[in-house]
Amino acid sequence: MSGFNNITFILLTFLQVLGKENGEIQTEFP
Repeated sequence: MSGFNNITFILLTFLQVLGKENGEIQTEFP
């Protein structure tokens, strides 16, 4: 499951970057 968790972490980080670049999507993660 470590691989799945790693991919999920990358996806969440990718969404954060998109939100910061676009400024429209605000994702809140600790």
